[in-house]
Amino acid sequence: KRLCILTGVPSCLDENTLVDMADGTTRTMREIQVGDMVKTLTENYSLGVSSVLNKWDTGVKECFEITTKGGQSIIASKDHRFLTDYGWKRVYQLKPQMYVYTASTKVIKEKIKTITSIGERHTYDIEVENTHNFIATGIVSHNSGKSAWLNFIAVRMNMLYDWKFAFFSPESMP
Repeated sequence: KRLCILTGVPSCLDENTLVDMADGTTRTMREIQVGDMVKTLTENYSLGVSSVLNKWDTGVKECFEITTKGGQSIIASKDHRFLTDYGWKRVYQLKPQMYVYTASTKVIKEKIKTITSIGERHTYDIEVENTHNFIATGIVSHNSGKSAWLNFIAVRMNMLYDWKFAFFSPESMP
């Protein structure tokens, strides 16, 4: 008999960020639609495909451009997460010389060359089924997914301890 509230700031990418689609094409974050199939990184660090479950217009946010020594570049809000040798790290936790995971035909690590504040940009975020990540401008990018995480926890606690849950997630489809 407890009330728990889980909230947070959506992490976001610039509206013009190119997302790698399952069919080999790219689309901007602005063009992505629920149901689209995007490239993802699987649990065994190979390339896979997952469906977009949700998409949010997250408005205008201060953004940073992350550039790798290999020439990959992405524009993200300070809270957006990227896969590093130290797990998923937010932009404000990244530093030059750290490695981020990139993927085109195979998954590799590239050193960050620069992280530059570039002012405010219009941003979007998506939630991806199963893997909860997607490939954007060749860089492995985490998605939003607090509701998916909460659902996972609720199901596991029910299975392990027979705990009962009800939760309200207005951004999720019934």
